Amino acid sequence: MKILMSTSGSEDRPSFMILELDEAAKKAILARRELLEMVRSKDDTIQTFETWNCPCEFYDFDVLDALDLEDDEREALEEGDTLFITLEDSFEPGVEPARTECDREVIGEDGVYWRSFVKNTDCYVESMELPYEELLKSEPEGAKKS
Repeated sequence: MKILMSTSGSEDRPSFMILELDEAAKKAILARRELLEMVRSKDDTIQTFETWNCPCEFYDFDVLDALDLEDDEREALEEGDTLFITLEDSFEPGVEPARTECDREVIGEDGVYWRSFVKNTDCYVESMELPYEELLKSEPEGAKKS
């Protein structure tokens, strides 16, 4: 599964993330969720935990030019009204990703998101949260684009 999601974070951050999740990666995320639930059963002050695992790349708005989006679809992504869209596995963005460091996967109670710093800056970027229900679906409900 390959998806494109909006991001949030510092000013001047990359605006989108492309993430590739195969079945092994999905299983690993769900296993980490179980670990978080186990730890939280002993200490409910723990809200998330992070791993140094970030199978994604962050991009600026120009990545949208490689997609065949209607104006309203593009606006929904730009405004954060659309959580994510699914991409064909063969999709290539045609632009270079942002150079990042300290790439992390953040496991939370309701979903997972990815966080990073733009290299050689103090700008951080993080994806929208992907609900675990979407990982459990064989076909996620994001709009399909090639």
